[in-house]
Amino acid sequence: MLAAVILSTAAFAGEARTINSLAESGSRDHAGAGCEPGHDGQLDHTARVSNGVALPEPQMSPETQKAKRQSKPPVALKEGDKAPLMVSFMELKWIELPERKGMQFATLSGDPKNGAYTQMRKVPAGTDNPLHAHSSEIKNVIISGIWYTGTNAASARDFGPGSIVMMPANWVHVSGCRPGSDCLFYQEGKGKFDFKPVAAEASDAKPSN
Repeated sequence: MLAAVILSTAAFAGEARTINSLAESGSRDHAGAGCEPGHDGQLDHTARVSNGVALPEPQMSPETQKAKRQSKPPVALKEGDKAPLMVSFMELKWIELPERKGMQFATLSGDPKNGAYTQMRKVPAGTDNPLHAHSSEIKNVIISGIWYTGTNAASARDFGPGSIVMMPANWVHVSGCRPGSDCLFYQEGKGKFDFKPVAAEASDAKPSN
């Protein structure tokens, strides 16, 4: 009877050891399948799962993280906001000025036929504009060449690159581009562009070059 009890106890102990071994083996297999320890030594239970197998989250390189932060979509303009105007010289669309043959202009904004505008203007060297006026105020910013203007031939002054000439509406004057180099300038008009000739004596019509 004592021998039977001893054998039964030994068998029970052996089964307990077997169960513990299986449990420990299962834990090791689960950890190897993707539940990696975190920074505090604990298992990361947020790992991804694919086909029943846990996969660790991919780590992005610093370059990838920076690119992701910088790839934000541009902010849409709100109603009423204006977009910037950026045009290279090569993109300008030149048209002959109807009022003065030989001159050319390239509109940047507005419409010089109907109202306020901004434009680039090209005038051939040696061009002379006799006495005239404009219905609206005009501002010229000289970029290249020598532009001249004044109330008559005697008072006409020369204006080189960087000069600014503002002409009030209905101001009677002569203007033109000195020989030697074509004139290029930026022009702003507060109203539609026109060219109104003014009768004058021959001595006032053209400045002496």
